[in-house]
Amino acid sequence: MVWIISIFSYLVGSIPVGLILGLLKKRDIRKEGSGNIGFTNVWRVLGIKYAIPVLVFDVLKGFLPVVIGIRFSEGIGVIAGLSAILGHSFSIFLKFKGGKGVATSCGVFLGLCPIETILAMCVFLIVLIISRYVSVGSLFTSLLLPIFIFIFSPDKKLVFGISIIAFLFIWIKHIPNIKRLIKGSELKI
Repeated sequence: MVWIISIFSYLVGSIPVGLILGLLKKRDIRKEGSGNIGFTNVWRVLGIKYAIPVLVFDVLKGFLPVVIGIRFSEGIGVIAGLSAILGHSFSIFLKFKGGKGVATSCGVFLGLCPIETILAMCVFLIVLIISRYVSVGSLFTSLLLPIFIFIFSPDKKLVFGISIIAFLFIWIKHIPNIKRLIKGSELKI
């Protein structure tokens, strides 16, 4: 059962929603803007009308596998979530390339620990409004989520563990953004 849910979650996570919507407009999102298939690049290249569905579907790609997995156990829910994040970031449909995993991680943690995730999303919005950098909001949120889980749900050790993995993963995927932030060349919203 674990393998079936893992593979299913990976395949769901692998669906390149941003690329699909771009191709519907006859544009390959990977060849424009930052080249990323996620919400921010779609917003910059195609506009908010296309970016919002990307955000919603990328969140759902994390949320739905967790909801299915958690019916069996919290551990299977965690594995489903991790598989969905890996699918989004290393999509089989994109030769194992993909997005940075922020929206999909958000969906995963909405399924695993909704209160802590909503708190982290509030932080994201505040940081985004103040800084106008999606990357800074994403970095702060990924840093604070494990802290919120540790404080408000100390009994959820598996969820805390995957939140640390997600934090590290998101920071590694954002190294180019961090370099641009240091240079002052990162694009604002």
